[in-house]
Amino acid sequence: MIIKSSTMPLILIIGVISIFLPGCLELNPLVSTETDALPDTATIRYGNVLYYPEEKLFICFADVLSDGRCPTNVDCCWEGVAEIELGLRIKSEPEITVPIQIFGYVDIENSERHVFIDTLGYRIFLMGLYSYPSEPGEYDYTKYVATISILKIIAG
Repeated sequence: MIIKSSTMPLILIIGVISIFLPGCLELNPLVSTETDALPDTATIRYGNVLYYPEEKLFICFADVLSDGRCPTNVDCCWEGVAEIELGLRIKSEPEITVPIQIFGYVDIENSERHVFIDTLGYRIFLMGLYSYPSEPGEYDYTKYVATISILKIIAG
């Protein structure tokens, strides 16, 4: 079998990710995104992995812990909150998982309402979580997409 040189980086990325984040890859082992530098925002689907080679940073959308945001077709006295779990790994260090929340009715534009966590030298904001509930009931978390922002924390 002949492997084209253009597919070699993808094969290498999948191999490296499968070694570093096995918990996240059980759901969807072939889907990942590689970006050289940390972007202003990034989107990540449930079960998928983002990889930043310059930082040697892997980020996985590991789980939806809860989604209690007020549905759009319901009048609520509180906006509610959703919580997801991200898996993070730098280099060959052990993977850590961290929960992060987002309030109901919050999207990328509501910067004063974004919740962040500081871990492993990075500040991670959960900017948006989609799909947004429209009716009360059970939700298919496997279709969720998170928008995150990652900033490197400068020690000093």
